[in-house]
Amino acid sequence: MSGGGGKGGSETTKTEVPDWIKQPAIRNLQRAEDVQRIEYMPYRGPEVAAFNATQNAAMNNNIATAQAFGLLDPNSTLSATTGMPTPTDFNGFSGYSSMPIYDQALAETKKAQPGAVAQYDALFGQSAMNSLNSARNSGRGGASSGSRLSPARNITTSGFGNFNSGDGMMSASNAMQSAMEARGQIIGQQATGEAEARQNYQRQLQTQSLNNNQSEYEKAAGIGAYGGK
Repeated sequence: MSGGGGKGGSETTKTEVPDWIKQPAIRNLQRAEDVQRIEYMPYRGPEVAAFNATQNAAMNNNIATAQAFGLLDPNSTLSATTGMPTPTDFNGFSGYSSMPIYDQALAETKKAQPGAVAQYDALFGQSAMNSLNSARNSGRGGASSGSRLSPARNITTSGFGNFNSGDGMMSASNAMQSAMEARGQIIGQQATGEAEARQNYQRQLQTQSLNNNQSEYEKAAGIGAYGGK
């Protein structure tokens, strides 16, 4: 929508979001809220392969040879696996995972900062989903059964929720529409201000050019400010 005209007029631009993009955007925002409440799920599989029996035997033979030729203390208990943790069996694959270190660090963090961990945990899981669904449905109270739309979308952590458009989605739609309209008005005002600034600058240049031309004419003709010289 635009209006105005003439010298000193203004122009207002209104931006409307079409329905074909409005509803998918609302669903996308809701899905983002749902996804952000899924707790961090680290990889718990093997990260480094352990030496197999043949490799361990070869290294133990080297150690035994060094002991036999005096290159290593004969009473040394050094072996191929000295200083290494016990590898974990992953369905027949022997390897190492950093998860024990992660779990230990997490347990120490919970012990050292129980309050911070409780706040973090409150952002995820079923209790967080319940709070989110309650907030989405809070605007539906008091509406008559005849005027109600389908229930707002509820999400659970154990399965897929309903994707029906409801009052909660309509509220989000109205909020988005208002935000887009306000943004459009701001853009229109900025564009109007820039246009007026350009016009004022052009007027200043024209006035300066006319003054310069007038001054040069008076100087050449010996009149006005240059009369009698």
